[in-house]
Amino acid sequence: MSRGKPFRFIYLVAAAFCVSHAIAKPISFTEVRIPTRKSHVRLDLYQPKDQGPHPTILLLYGAGGLAFDGSRIRVFAQQLVSAGNIVYLPHYLDETGGFMAGPWNMRKDFDEWVESVRYAIAWIQKQPGSSAPIGIYGYSLGGFIALEAASDNPQVGAVVDHAGGWVEGDMKPLGRMPPLLLVNGQRDHRVPYKKYVQPLFSYLEQHKIAYESRVFPTQGHKFKPAELEDVRTQAIEFFRQHLKPAVSATALSQRSG
Repeated sequence: MSRGKPFRFIYLVAAAFCVSHAIAKPISFTEVRIPTRKSHVRLDLYQPKDQGPHPTILLLYGAGGLAFDGSRIRVFAQQLVSAGNIVYLPHYLDETGGFMAGPWNMRKDFDEWVESVRYAIAWIQKQPGSSAPIGIYGYSLGGFIALEAASDNPQVGAVVDHAGGWVEGDMKPLGRMPPLLLVNGQRDHRVPYKKYVQPLFSYLEQHKIAYESRVFPTQGHKFKPAELEDVRTQAIEFFRQHLKPAVSATALSQRSG
């Protein structure tokens, strides 16, 4: 599905919103294009301008893509950078030529989106000095993708799955997993808690896969501002505990230039 003019307008408005809410610390932004099995995928690269080494985190938006999730996910990218991380935001929907996901392509294209994220992780790891495992924060559909992309993948060092889950029978069995933080609202009507989250908990416990969870009884799919800020703070701390610095900002500038 191609982007129409109305959706381009929405995308530009979302981008403008993010610029207006930029974090005070100096941040460098670059767009990188990497090859995948079928085509190319864009990666938005956010990084601190200081010269020290920094852990790397991959941000995965939800089914709304950047047109609808962009403002919130880009603001969080800047918060992560201000906390001392390098952040990549992959446009994984590029892999199938769309700008959002829905019932028409969710199951059909899911494996290709997972594969494009794995390509992005492998590409990052191949860059000079970037051998340390990276973190993944996935929201909604991005959380489902994050779990499969991290399964049996030593290149991933930690995963925060926010408002995502797991579908028995429709997703591949999970293998060895890095440290997991699962964040969900029990009033989520898009990713119902009983249908997608409780089965994930049961699966992880049955297969003795360790995880941490934060369940918010009064929250839905999109958390209210105070609770969302709490989640972001917890995610930043979780990554701080489990990720090591990967590469300096100088090396990244040379890489993306």
